Amino acid sequence: MDKKVLIAHLCLLGLAAGCMNDLTYVQRDSGPRIVMNSLMSAGEDAHKVYLSVSRPEKVDSLTGDANVSCYVNGELAGVATETSSDMPRQRLFVFSTPFSEGDRVRLEASAERYLARAEVSVPCKAELGKIDTLTVGDSTSRQLAFRIGMTDKEEGADYYSLDILYRASTEFFLGKVSLGTFASCKRLSLDCSDDLILAEDNIAAANMGMDLDFGTPNRYGAFFDSQFDRSSVVLKPKVDVSEMWSFPENAPVIADSISVNPCIEVRISHIDIRHYYYLKAIGSLGEGSSSDMALEDVAIPDNIDGGIGFVGLGNPVSKTLPLPSYGVKLQFDEP
Repeated sequence: MDKKVLIAHLCLLGLAAGCMNDLTYVQRDSGPRIVMNSLMSAGEDAHKVYLSVSRPEKVDSLTGDANVSCYVNGELAGVATETSSDMPRQRLFVFSTPFSEGDRVRLEASAERYLARAEVSVPCKAELGKIDTLTVGDSTSRQLAFRIGMTDKEEGADYYSLDILYRASTEFFLGKVSLGTFASCKRLSLDCSDDLILAEDNIAAANMGMDLDFGTPNRYGAFFDSQFDRSSVVLKPKVDVSEMWSFPENAPVIADSISVNPCIEVRISHIDIRHYYYLKAIGSLGEGSSSDMALEDVAIPDNIDGGIGFVGLGNPVSKTLPLPSYGVKLQFDEP
């Protein structure tokens, strides 16, 4: 299988979506293998698992029956239901199983007479402290700067990812008649000062020896506690104010005005080392193209036994910051 085909496939999942294994070339005489990808979070109501199949020269859709089961601490805890997929050539399975700190979670997927499995554990939560914001820049390039306090609670190497989400509850009106209220959510792009998420405090200096860290924008906010083990730190990312808008996909088209109640959610997820390197690798691939020869040297963490792909499980802690409500008159061009 051409590695560039798999790279493009993994980049797509990354934008949705122990030891590390390089996903190098799969020989043409290798049989098909299940591709399973899932990034789960403890506390979520539903967990998504994407399945496809790796064949010579391409990643293809699975045919026939396919099943996904979830085991928690060795016991069957849930069976996924297939639903319509938002990814090309990916069959989507969804299950609802609660996870607790310390649980061992195993996913098993079977399709086309093949079986793939992956096992991950639920880490503890970080402690999220005070969050301050400040609008910086001018009218043409405004950013919202954050100071996010957090505390690492466990001794030893710990790994995290940072997400800043814009959420809005938007009510639509036609005249004075309400047409309903719709929710929307958008993950904001992070400005982490050229990949050093804690650069202003020089805490990420230990990252400089890592190939995947140097000079690569940290688009998934992945960082680790090498210089604040069992202590507190202040994260200082920024987001563009221009990104703080997300129109609901199911919004009524006949509305002439809206009322928006927005907020910002700051979320820090404790993840394992493979999950950390997965986010760093996908971020590196996202900065290149499928024709970039340098991408041939990027190692994609693979923790699937009997298949290809990655399963990650984070334990998040979050805080929500309300933003001022506002109204907008909608104007449409005359036909």
